[in-house]
Amino acid sequence: MPDTTEKEKPVENLTEVERLSLEITKLHIKLAQANAEATLARTEFATLNHRYLVLQLYHKYGLTEADGINEQGQILRDYVKEIPDGHK
Repeated sequence: MPDTTEKEKPVENLTEVERLSLEITKLHIKLAQANAEATLARTEFATLNHRYLVLQLYHKYGLTEADGINEQGQILRDYVKEIPDGHK
């Protein structure tokens, strides 16, 4: 049988403004997370586009794993002297 001698403590409530402020800050967190995910997706998309273009250029010019393209757009044949084991 429950002890009825103890009085229940009164429930305290935030004001409506405080409660809504909490909800808004939670939404700001979700929005920031969504923006971060969208930025990551755009970065991955740009990276894949770059890799695809490099692949197309390697195919067009008949380049191999030992060749390279520098920042000035020069094709460097037999640029890589040793190909790492995982890339053969």
